[in-house]
Amino acid sequence: MKCATKRGAVPKTIAFAPDRKTFYFTDCRTCVVGVIRYARDSRDPGDLEILGRYSEAEGPDGACIDAEGAI
Repeated sequence: MKCATKRGAVPKTIAFAPDRKTFYFTDCRTCVVGVIRYARDSRDPGDLEILGRYSEAEGPDGACIDAEGAI
């Protein structure tokens, strides 16, 4: 998989939505929860949208996606 961001990421959680075009992840390096919408036809990971930030002490340890695609 190509790096999702220009400076690199250290993913701790990766979860794909039911549409198989959207994936969520947490980056241990920058302490963010993000989403990327993947264009399967161009294989372009798209831009990172930051959904939230966390401190190192409270970082997520897993993810779950419901049937509607919400994390």
